[in-house]
Amino acid sequence: MSASQRPGITPYALVWIGTMLAWVALILFIYYRQWQSTGVEDSGLGNDIRNGVLAITALVGLAFGGHWLWKVRSAVAKDPAAMASAQATTAAAATPRGRMLAGEGERYVLEVRGLGLAVDRYYQEDTWRLFKDKDDNYLSVLSKDPKDYDPNTRIGDATIAANASFGYAAKNAVERWPLPVIIIGPPKTIDDGSSMAHAIAYKRQAASLGLTLFLWQEDDNTASAQATLEKLFRFFDEHPDVPEVLLVTQDGEGPRYRWKSPGMPDKRPEAPHVPLLPDSMTALLVARSDRVDRLVRPYAVDVDDGINKDDTQYDIIKLWNFFWDKSDSQEEGSFDAYYRKLAAEKHYASDYPPGTMKADWWIAQLPELWKQINNKGPGEFKPSPYLPVRWARWQVQQFDESPLLGYLHRPVHVPLTDEQGKPLKRAGQVEALRKGWAQAVSALPEDAKPT
Repeated sequence: MSASQRPGITPYALVWIGTMLAWVALILFIYYRQWQSTGVEDSGLGNDIRNGVLAITALVGLAFGGHWLWKVRSAVAKDPAAMASAQATTAAAATPRGRMLAGEGERYVLEVRGLGLAVDRYYQEDTWRLFKDKDDNYLSVLSKDPKDYDPNTRIGDATIAANASFGYAAKNAVERWPLPVIIIGPPKTIDDGSSMAHAIAYKRQAASLGLTLFLWQEDDNTASAQATLEKLFRFFDEHPDVPEVLLVTQDGEGPRYRWKSPGMPDKRPEAPHVPLLPDSMTALLVARSDRVDRLVRPYAVDVDDGINKDDTQYDIIKLWNFFWDKSDSQEEGSFDAYYRKLAAEKHYASDYPPGTMKADWWIAQLPELWKQINNKGPGEFKPSPYLPVRWARWQVQQFDESPLLGYLHRPVHVPLTDEQGKPLKRAGQVEALRKGWAQAVSALPEDAKPT
């Protein structure tokens, strides 16, 4: 409901003030006449004034609330987009998926819409086949024979597998919309300004994702899976307009030599050898379809999916052109120019831009874009940092067609140390794990069991 449709509070405030003054005047007049006729001062004056003021306030408040509710219902009835949003939200809440997404706090979940996995030179179904064929939880699925790791091909094969895993997850993202990426690498000891963000543009190119836009949302170098997942959930908590995010993690002997991770030898062996840690990458595309139902679907516009950069009458193309103007240009006002200046100020080892814009920098440029768009379409769509323009209906269809592979639950922290930071004894660890497991299982729906 727009500001012009909301009931004004001023008339109600004037009625409240006028009625209250009239009530006070009436009570004072009654008590004055009583005093004149009897000569006795009644002690109930304050109570009568107070009770009257409270009653008047309650009645005016109820009238204003009823007026507001009537206006809201009228606005929804007149606005097909708002009605569609309300109907979609109600219908979705009644489905198993809706009940999953209704969880809050520890029950809050993310939908897994895309998954890519690579270990050494294997990726996707080849990786799963390794686990199935080995069928042993205590043995590595990879070879222990150094001859199976040819230094002339191993690194290239692992890179191909990692790029493929990135593509398998990211290909399900909505095209022509800036997708936030959180990318995580192994621990590092070097501090030369380089970051995992440099890998985003390279892997986008390698996976041939020409229509997918990426934003460098956050990067980190850590060995903690829990910290990574907490970072992901916190991002969704802090940004309620984000429909989906790509989480990418990379580790292994190669990346650890690159980042000079703690505990790694100074020099990488040149001869064939079993890697200290297999090169691996995992990419997860996670989403919240309830946000699409509420913030996107009712306001989607009919735009042909065959449009190109010259079709500037559409906001989606204005976004596309604006994105690449800010990303690819070398002139002042572009991200590359900003990054090179930042690199010089902070004395980075290299001023070569990562090829993917930092999300907070991009968001700061959006007011310039919003001056250009017309925002025409059903309902009252309000542009926001992660939904800067309306989606086209084919983008909504793309989202709907992405597979729902499962749910990612909020991680449960199980401390295995006491208040002084000392490791718990065996019995204490078992009890802590038991409580943690019970807490994790309690977050599942009542009719769901862990598998």
